Amino acid sequence: MDYLDNDFKKIAACPMCNKNKTDFLYEISTGGSDDFEGNEFNRKVKAIRCKSCGFVFSNEILNDNGKTKFWKNYSSRCHEHDADAIRKRNEMYQIEYDFVSQFLRGESPRILDVGCGEGGFLDCFVGARCKGVELGEEAASKASSKYEVYQGEFPTIDFKGKFDLIIFRGTLQYFDEPKKYLMKADEILEDGGLIYITSTPNADGFCAKLFKEYFSFAVCAVAGNGFSPHVLNNFFKGLNYELCAEKYFYEGTPYCNVQDDVKKVALAIKKKEQGEKIEFRSPAFWGNMMSLVYRKK
Repeated sequence: MDYLDNDFKKIAACPMCNKNKTDFLYEISTGGSDDFEGNEFNRKVKAIRCKSCGFVFSNEILNDNGKTKFWKNYSSRCHEHDADAIRKRNEMYQIEYDFVSQFLRGESPRILDVGCGEGGFLDCFVGARCKGVELGEEAASKASSKYEVYQGEFPTIDFKGKFDLIIFRGTLQYFDEPKKYLMKADEILEDGGLIYITSTPNADGFCAKLFKEYFSFAVCAVAGNGFSPHVLNNFFKGLNYELCAEKYFYEGTPYCNVQDDVKKVALAIKKKEQGEKIEFRSPAFWGNMMSLVYRKK
């Protein structure tokens, strides 16, 4: 897939606090994830960290035109061709459901999954009143066969009523104005309701800092946001939320291979100590991915 100059836009200030003093972290010219293989952008973008709030972001990301191009057939291009990847993803759905379900109240909670894909994670919430939001035309069509799905940008959608649980599963890193997404979630969340951020790369994790552009979920032109528990906790504290739980799934997941993963990280540490460049993708590891549950007071 070819991307042109008019598929990108520059980000001049921190998307979370609007300050413009930053530290340079690394340059990257690919999508930054195995899911994005074949999406070479033929341009380098910079991952930078806000000196004020600590948020990590790309100085250039896909604009509306580029996002439409990228997400239109993402489902069949990246999510349906690998049976083993599908199996692992389904196992993670159950693990992440088991984690958040202990905090849900009521017998039939109202749930909204923002970036629901084909609705796979919602399938775990049996008995709940589930809805989804999805930008990709193909995925939205498939999810609509099971749930009421709104296609489009979440902040612009007019929802009828409020929700007891709003999910951002593996999506928060992609939004070009993430603060608007979080504020919209707060707007439509019932008092006492939950916001669940899960399968989200931890920009302050050990591997993210060690591997930089070779982190498996590096900040890039597609996934332009690098959240951390520090940034999210401060944001939700300002909105009067409480942190119910914080988890970093690794052991017990289908992606874990402790012996091999430790060897890869050890090799990367050795290369760094010897002043050599790390040029291989980071493995699954402790602290890579975060799951946080916030309750609205």
